[in-house]
Amino acid sequence: MANIDDKKRLTICEIISIDPRIGEILAEAGHSKGRNRWRVYERYKARLSGLAGFESKNKNLCTSSIYETVIRALCGALKL
Repeated sequence: MANIDDKKRLTICEIISIDPRIGEILAEAGHSKGRNRWRVYERYKARLSGLAGFESKNKNLCTSSIYETVIRALCGALKL
């Protein structure tokens, strides 16, 4: 797969197609029933941070714009 330019903003669907684990985590977060939504957010954010953004081992997912898109999707899944 070619390098993804940070200037091109990928959709969450495109990101999930690169690493389906992101979609699985977001789906799990969407079904979360935790009382403290911020604690739940922190837990899922930590899991996603290893897959998207600068901590990602996948060179196609290690940009700040991808991290931002994934965290926005997490907030949407958690209805924050």
